[in-house]
Formats: sequence, C-alpha cells, structure tokens
Amino acid sequence: MTMAISKFVTITPKMAEDLLNAHQDVVDKSGFPALNRIINDNTVAQYANDMSKGNWVANGETIKVAENGRIPDGQHRLWACINSGANFDTLLVSGFKESEIDRVFVTTDIGRVKIPSAFLSASGVQYSGLVAPAVRYLISAKEHGTLTKMHMITTPMVVEFGKKHADRLVDSAAFVAKHHGYAPTSILTAWHYLMGEKNMEDAGKFIKDLKDGVGLHKGDPVYALRERLIANKANRNQKLGAKPMFALGLYIWNDRRRNGTRTVIKAQQMDYSKLPKLF
Repeated sequence: MTMAISKFVTITPKMAEDLLNAHQDVVDKSGFPALNRIINDNTVAQYANDMSKGNWVANGETIKVAENGRIPDGQHRLWACINSGANFDTLLVSGFKESEIDRVFVTTDIGRVKIPSAFLSASGVQYSGLVAPAVRYLISAKEHGTLTKMHMITTPMVVEFGKKHADRLVDSAAFVAKHHGYAPTSILTAWHYLMGEKNMEDAGKFIKDLKDGVGLHKGDPVYALRERLIANKANRNQKLGAKPMFALGLYIWNDRRRNGTRTVIKAQQMDYSKLPKLF
C-alpha cells in the first residue's frame, strides 16, 4: 500500500471548497461513484453549528484524500466548513492510490454510521439493502455450512463478496423485489441466489409459489412451507426465527427437488448448526 502523508492542518472554507471541487471533478470525469454515503443535510447542519460556535474539537479523526483528489472520508465536515464559514483543525491524510480507496473506505468507521449496504451502494451495487443482509446468509452457507458463525462475518467480507458476485446478487434481489412475501426479503434473496445455482427456473418458481400459492396442493413441500410462514406472521408465541427459517427453506427446496412430500412443519426451531447441501 502507498505510504500516505499525514499532517495537522487548519481547513478554511476556501480549502474545503477546493477539496470538494477536486473530488467532484474526478467523479464526473471518470464515472467513479462518490464512494462516501449520501450527504446528510442534518449531519452537515449539526457540524456547521458546532464550527460556527467554536465548539468543534479536533479529536484525531482524519480527512482522507486520494492522490487523484477523491475524498473517501470527510465530505460532511468539509461541507459544514463551507456552510458555517468557519475554519476547523483536523488531521489531513493524503496520498492513497485510486486502487486502494475501496480498502480505505470499507475499513473506516465500521460499526458506526456506515453499514455494508452503504458501501455496496457507493460501489454501484443496486438493491444493496437486500443484497447486504443476504450476503451474510450466503457466506455462512457457502463457506461455513452453518449459521452459527454469522456473527464472525465482517463488513469487509460482506462488501468483498457482494462486489465479486454483484451481477447474480442484483438479479436475485430484483426478482425478490417483485415476488416477496411471508419471509424476510434478505432470506428470499439468499434462497433465490443459492437455488439459482442449481436451477434458475426452479428457483424462480420456488419464490413465486411461496408468494402466490397458485397451483400448490397439500403434500407439496412448498405448500407446507408457505402455510408455516403464514402462520409465523400471525403467531407471536411460536415464532420461527430468521436463522431456522433460512435453514428450513433449504430443506424444503431439497424435498421438492427429490419429488418428496411434506404436509406439516412442526413449530419447533429448525437446526441451523449444519445446513444441507442443495440438490
């Protein structure tokens, strides 16, 4: 990684404007996404209020600027500087290469405001609100074979997987957005993605049958799953949690692919410590 340069500076409104203009020029000319989350006017107003009253404190957080002028972190503070007309002191870190910005951005302020869907959206991944939570199930299923390690899946892992498989993920999310019902959309997206690896037509039918129930008959495993999910929405005392629900869908897929039958799904929690391989 390129050695970045760090220095303590006083940012003036003119400097802030120049930095933001340089950032926007790179974005406009190259077509790169802005990488930062959408500018929040309320956040800018709060920062500007503190700056104008002299309450802004340099706390060690940095303004990060790539060597080509892009700003992966610090746009809210720069806009606040312009709006307040006040100077503020900060650490300015510069010199990142364009190829390194994704890594810089995705590891900044994790666990605070930026979330996986924001990173994916900034990278141009559509339906990021569906894709990001679905990816946690997919990494668990494909790499671990269990949902017991979901808490160990980090934001960079989600973003890396989401960007690597963006086309397929967006296709699944777009399909689910039109045919969702009864199960969380993140689970439906993950189901469609995994099932589509085996047979895309059957995956689509699985999701549509769950929503519509058209032509289903008692004994069809998807009929049983649909009935269980409908009951799940109405029954507060015997809720089927998200992880057991995800595992259950995989078992039901296998049942249907084997031309098996299933009439009743019992209320007890489905074991998700070992997920089945799909057929």
